[in-house]
Amino acid sequence: MSIFDACMAEGGQTTFDLALFCIQPSIVKRCSSTALRLLQYIFSFLNASVQKLRERKHFAKSNVDNSSPSSKSREAEAGANAGSMTILCSPDSGHSLNQPAATTDTRSRPADGQGSKQHTPHTRCCQPPLRKSMTLADRLTGLLSMLSVLDHPGFIGRALRATQQSKAKPSHTAQQHHATGQDDQVRDHETDVDKWMVFCDTFQKDIENINLLATVLLTANFSFLAIQSIDQSGLSYWPQRLSYASLLSAMGSILMGLAVRSPRFFTAYSKSYFQTMVLVLGFPFELFLYSVFFFIAALVVHFAIHAATFQFAAATLIFLLVFVCLGLYWHVTEPQEKELLCSWVSQSRDVEAAIAI
Repeated sequence: MSIFDACMAEGGQTTFDLALFCIQPSIVKRCSSTALRLLQYIFSFLNASVQKLRERKHFAKSNVDNSSPSSKSREAEAGANAGSMTILCSPDSGHSLNQPAATTDTRSRPADGQGSKQHTPHTRCCQPPLRKSMTLADRLTGLLSMLSVLDHPGFIGRALRATQQSKAKPSHTAQQHHATGQDDQVRDHETDVDKWMVFCDTFQKDIENINLLATVLLTANFSFLAIQSIDQSGLSYWPQRLSYASLLSAMGSILMGLAVRSPRFFTAYSKSYFQTMVLVLGFPFELFLYSVFFFIAALVVHFAIHAATFQFAAATLIFLLVFVCLGLYWHVTEPQEKELLCSWVSQSRDVEAAIAI
């Protein structure tokens, strides 16, 4: 019998303490005090785990033994009632009274015609710019927005517009409007609170990602400026100037992101209100994107000055492919920020309704 088996056969509180005692003295002398403490902690942890396991087994066994006979009788009555219900339902299903019928769970099987309606997916056709009749100015504006700022201001504008509502209400000066030939209805601008909360959550996650990427880019600029060939050239060296511009843009993006990470409540009373809010909320991402562009320009200029032909050609090819893919992506896709906000709001309302029930 091994030492471990002998220790386990003893049981009780001193199971692993006995195993620690059984270690040979020669091995103990060779071990340092730190190793001995580590072994004591390990054995103490195992001993506590065994005790907790035994207590759980004892507690479960005591609960089974102490179960009241009334509960057992109730379970038996429930089983009998289920059997009687099965027998009573057997003539409708074609079974004889003497033959037991197979019980089925009606909750797992929806009624005829209901299952297909509940599980019907919501489908729609995409309307990309290639399949739309757009003017040349609108097409160039959208494509330029995708290539220059990755259509991020458009994303914020469409999502923010989905939170705004306007409804007509009677004007108190209807006679004056009739006299001047104007409409007697004015627009009452409001904000959908549910959609606004969804927009705030989405925007906060976006800002957190932007701040994280800006911090990484900030570190990359510090590492680039620490290169000996760049540091010795002085502030007149163009790659160093571009790297400093990238560093400052990343800092501005982080500071602006911290300021607007939780957007304040907003209602677009006019077009100028709306454009101002889109500009402010999109500014952290724009600064981050400018920081990326400045850093890429610093690398490319550094390659060109030192006649690094391979690096310069690789950078040109990679970013050319990036711009081509962005243009194709804009042509074959359709933004759907409004639909996403509506679906998220409906899902949250369904969850609240289920919790209330």
